[in-house]
Amino acid sequence: MFSLRPLPSLHFVSVPEGRTVTDFSEDVIGLSWKDLIPENFEHNTLKGLLRCSEWQPVLKGFQVLYPGMYWHGEESPITAMFFRPGKSVDGLQSFLDASVKYFRQFDGRLIGVHLSGGLDSSLIIGMLRHFNIPYALVGMSTDRYEFRTERRVQELLAMQCGSVRLIDYEIHLPLSSLEDVPPHEYPDLSSINFSGDDAMADACAQFGIEVLLNGTGGDVVLGTPVHSNGDRCDWQPHIFNPVWTKDVVYAAHGVQLEAFYADAGIVNSLFHLRRGQGYDGAKRWARSYFRDFLPKELTDFTYCADFWGLYCDGLASAKESLLHLHQDAYNITGSPYFEPERLASLLREDLLTSSKSLYQKIESRAALSCWVISLHKFREAQRGTLVSSRGSAP
Repeated sequence: MFSLRPLPSLHFVSVPEGRTVTDFSEDVIGLSWKDLIPENFEHNTLKGLLRCSEWQPVLKGFQVLYPGMYWHGEESPITAMFFRPGKSVDGLQSFLDASVKYFRQFDGRLIGVHLSGGLDSSLIIGMLRHFNIPYALVGMSTDRYEFRTERRVQELLAMQCGSVRLIDYEIHLPLSSLEDVPPHEYPDLSSINFSGDDAMADACAQFGIEVLLNGTGGDVVLGTPVHSNGDRCDWQPHIFNPVWTKDVVYAAHGVQLEAFYADAGIVNSLFHLRRGQGYDGAKRWARSYFRDFLPKELTDFTYCADFWGLYCDGLASAKESLLHLHQDAYNITGSPYFEPERLASLLREDLLTSSKSLYQKIESRAALSCWVISLHKFREAQRGTLVSSRGSAP
């Protein structure tokens, strides 16, 4: 029987008692579907992690906290932790020292890097090469025209590494294979990318990679404005680690997924190096400052990546599947939120406009439907096992 995958990175609080729930699996297994508030899951999705203080509870009687979130009682909103800069450090050596210290915690374990073809992950690879630390590379690739720069960078970095696996993005488009999403404790939007993430995690396991580093958060620490005031910072590095993907997907393959740019030492170094800089969406400063560690294709040129085509195609291919999942969620919960016409009306809109809010609404319903269906299957399987153990079933 497949198991209910836990989310140890989250904190669950029982609101009536004000206590931390140590084993949320028991509570969610006994959940009444009447206690699910699906509208709030969509509301939270539209708000996003950066506006978590406006989030509403998805399950009656429970408050769920992601890393860096704090809750001070039923009448208080959620608050988020911001990075507090430490001792002032300057110069390239500060970043090198922070990087090698970060890598040392994984001594004796094979490190992998998510080879995206972008600047952020390429800098991680450059640091590993600089310190002569063995590594392997795993990434998603596609022949699409808009991915041409990333694909070229992937090829260049792959030639420098003997252990490389590139997975065809077209086979694992967003919203594909949602019926394979495993049962998990709490719904999360990241489940819409389960197919690709699971293929990546499986490739890591085959290579023997024990720790996979990704470049999530690089856009923030290398591109957003940095205050000249040494005590103020708007960064929230705790959100760089994709909790659901880390706990539900990679952990099941024995792989530890970590965000390089979430490390306090690395963040502190980059904060002081960039202090007083304005918005730098093209990351021109980083391309120049770290040019000795990067391919010239990333230092001499800037470019704009566009992945909307993948999401548009993923949604177009998954429309019928989404309608069936939504219908199943309605049959299971009886909630008016899952009435078939509600999703059908969204799918009739012009999906090629690439409207962020429209996609978020559809993806939110997809992720929540997956959670409902996978949890329902798990509960039914558990019930069948219990009946069988009592000798009442063949």
